[in-house]
Amino acid sequence: MLIKPALFSVFILITVFLFSCEAKKKSSSEIADEEVPETQQAIKTFNDSRLENLNLSRQLKDIICQCWDYKSDMAALDAEPVESSLDIVLRGYCFFRDGSMIKNPRGELSMGKWDLDTTQKPIVVNIQLNNGEKEKFFIAYLMPYRLVLADRKEGKKLLTEMSSEAFRHLDDEQDPFYKKNIAWRIKPSSPESTEEIKQRLKACLHFFTLFYDRHIFSGQSTINFGGLPSCFRWYSGGIYLQKKEVLSRQWIRCFYNEEQAMKAYAMADELLSKKYNWPKNEPNWLGKNVAVLRQMEAKLDSLNF
Repeated sequence: MLIKPALFSVFILITVFLFSCEAKKKSSSEIADEEVPETQQAIKTFNDSRLENLNLSRQLKDIICQCWDYKSDMAALDAEPVESSLDIVLRGYCFFRDGSMIKNPRGELSMGKWDLDTTQKPIVVNIQLNNGEKEKFFIAYLMPYRLVLADRKEGKKLLTEMSSEAFRHLDDEQDPFYKKNIAWRIKPSSPESTEEIKQRLKACLHFFTLFYDRHIFSGQSTINFGGLPSCFRWYSGGIYLQKKEVLSRQWIRCFYNEEQAMKAYAMADELLSKKYNWPKNEPNWLGKNVAVLRQMEAKLDSLNF
């Protein structure tokens, strides 16, 4: 059911005092503080005990703890068909309640930590990535489904418009983008054994099981895999292996080298050659695919390579 938020629905608007508001013509990336507009958005409601609807929250620290995507990137992604192989730059952040975070979960991801500095106005988001890089943003505007981050570069105020689905898992460890569920995408520093490669492939399967679940729990009937490395092709009621010649470079970069990536590819090929039970009474194709993914994940350990 779609509902419109009331005129006085809860939102958090934080004026960015640190930036000048000189009266001059401004581009879209140079907007005065008072020009960050409030927007109205149809809010999707759902009823699933595994998810928390953040549209019902009044707490800044609750609302920010979810996955945020660059709005312009997601618009470009949504314009592409699900089966598109076009590479689109997809940026964003996932903030978790334990202080961990993921940068660019649909792209060249980095892990790190984050915190909020609420002692100053505007409130600051501090990010410390595991590679040593640091980032700092001011919160210019925050609602459950919209976040505007502010920064200043070369004397100009830059605003980054971000969007979200306004929900999160009650248990962060069930979120596909939580650190332990996405660690398989971090390139190992040394060659891995056959068993380690198999476990990396298994972690990949588990990630996509959680990714399907996320969409099913929230009542979505469509899904977009843009930016997510995989050797699989996903269709309505079908899971196939990508051809070697079009295999995603992102997938290969998840392994120590191409040779080890192709070893995992051969394992996936062997796994897909087995028989699986497709649920006949499941009306949602997402439910059919995830049921088979769970069987694949369970079967992988029993295969010898």
